[in-house]
Amino acid sequence: MDMKVKVYAAPFFNLSAMDENGYVSLKAGSTVNSLYKKLKIPFPLRPLMKSFVNYKPAKRNKKLEEGDIVSMLSIISGG
Repeated sequence: MDMKVKVYAAPFFNLSAMDENGYVSLKAGSTVNSLYKKLKIPFPLRPLMKSFVNYKPAKRNKKLEEGDIVSMLSIISGG
């Protein structure tokens, strides 16, 4: 069974897995790390990401549920 989560991600990510409303479909029981894979975030960059699930800090092994809101920030940025 699939579930959808709302994703707020930086525009430099591969956002092709997101629909026009910012949702990503994942298999039930998927984790934040599964979402990283779906968004094709390169493995070396994953430790440099800070993720929040429902506005609370989350580790990469955090299981996601239908309707969760996931925000991702890169701790490396330019200006």
